Amino acid sequence: ENDALKSLQSGFLCLEDTMVFSGVCVWEKVPDLGICRGGLREQIDVLQSLEVVRACNDNDQSDNNVIESVWDVLSQHQNVLVKESFDSNIDAALGAWEICTSKIGSP
Repeated sequence: ENDALKSLQSGFLCLEDTMVFSGVCVWEKVPDLGICRGGLREQIDVLQSLEVVRACNDNDQSDNNVIESVWDVLSQHQNVLVKESFDSNIDAALGAWEICTSKIGSP
């Protein structure tokens, strides 16, 4: 958080290029928990509750266009998370996800 703030204040980053997330995720991992002993791997491989997406290719302009579109949606439609903004933030995240998935495999 401090690094992001310093980078913004110095002008190294623009506000439009930055998102800061704060939170904690805990995945229990023990030998007798699930097929993969719990953890993130269990969520991805066994429960299929998370989806892994490919990384952006810096040399591919279509990838860059998708990333720009995602940032546009999120920066224009997401707000600080409070009870009143929860639904609109979810809608913005879904809109950004739709942009990503609609571009996969397209030229």
